[in-house]
Amino acid sequence: MSVLIRVGIRKAILRAGEWVSADPALERLLNETTSAWIRETGGPRLDDREPEKTVAREMAERFHGQLLIYLRTRNRVSMETFVRKRQLEFNFDAFLEVPARVAKPRRLRDARARHSIGAGSKAPRNNGGRPGRSV
Repeated sequence: MSVLIRVGIRKAILRAGEWVSADPALERLLNETTSAWIRETGGPRLDDREPEKTVAREMAERFHGQLLIYLRTRNRVSMETFVRKRQLEFNFDAFLEVPARVAKPRRLRDARARHSIGAGSKAPRNNGGRPGRSV
């Protein structure tokens, strides 16, 4: 699907979730604003029948532009594009709190020290079940 919008005298096309324009500054601005909108709101609803049209309307509204041409799409392919973008843009760090260094509990360190090789026990060990050979 493709959507054509006009912002002032410049035009841009939204296709496969990416904006393309003859004006590189407008193209970059539309792509950045779309990514920010997806991060803020999650983008078009999952059950939206025309997600690219929804994105184009939102960007046209934000930039005081107008939607000129809209071509219908295969909904599944178009929706997969925005689901992938939503997942890539989602800030997982905001929900994860990972300490810089995690110390092992003292009991666990002491237990491992008691049961490690050469930590106090001098009893010979059998090597692989073969009699007469000990390590």
